[in-house]
Amino acid sequence: MDEQLQEKLKVLRALEEKDECCVKLKNKTDLTVNVSSQGASFPYHDYTPYCQELNRDQILKELGVSDEHAQRNAIMNTSCDVSSSKDGVCVVTRTVLLSNSHAGTHCDQPAHFVKDPSVRWFDDIQYNGKCYIADLSNVKDDSTYIKQSELKTAIDGLNANLVNITRLLVRTNRTNWNKWEESFCHFDKDVASWLCNYLPNLALIAIDSPSVDNPNKAPIINYAHGQFWAHRVAIMENITFERMKHSYNHGYLFTVWSQIQEHDDSRGCQVFFFGEDS
Repeated sequence: MDEQLQEKLKVLRALEEKDECCVKLKNKTDLTVNVSSQGASFPYHDYTPYCQELNRDQILKELGVSDEHAQRNAIMNTSCDVSSSKDGVCVVTRTVLLSNSHAGTHCDQPAHFVKDPSVRWFDDIQYNGKCYIADLSNVKDDSTYIKQSELKTAIDGLNANLVNITRLLVRTNRTNWNKWEESFCHFDKDVASWLCNYLPNLALIAIDSPSVDNPNKAPIINYAHGQFWAHRVAIMENITFERMKHSYNHGYLFTVWSQIQEHDDSRGCQVFFFGEDS
């Protein structure tokens, strides 16, 4: 039992009880980045690939099986008709996918950055409910660090009571999803610490970058990941605002977990935002 996390959840539930949620389905935006996106997965020596379907030769290579020992039809991606009737078809496809737990939109879990964490997963309530968007997409700056002054300006512009901001979505100027780039916006550990204190009830930080940390920072527990963990703030990475047609600054977040991408270190998900008219 993680007492610090339980205390945060207690406050969060109390705030949620005061909020009458009434979403408008027409204002729905899918914030999900596909697991096959090549720009949304760390290319760590081919160990963390984006999701891809493997052909027979690739499968044998990954399994370390020689061609002479492989049964030619046993592990191929094939479509076949399993219908018991000659008058109609029932086609199913067997696929073999290669991916990793942090491909596409996902939520980091404690085991990703903590040895022997006190809790396996963050609570579902942290990923669902009222949220706010800090829009930094118009910031003209070559630095990849999110500056405290810029973030504060964006948050203050929401005109919201700071104690009520429990979920914050950070929108940067990311546009390239076709290839991996290390020059994405991320948090300095001091800014991450400041944010958790400026928003005392923050339970979730979401960002359209592949990570809240610079890819060259290690161990990540000593940087932004560690600062958010110290305040038991859940982390969601690789969301996208490209489908958002209106400039909403608040609304409701709905997260659906992937049943084939659930691990101790990360949970893959599909994320929907329902904009709330000001």
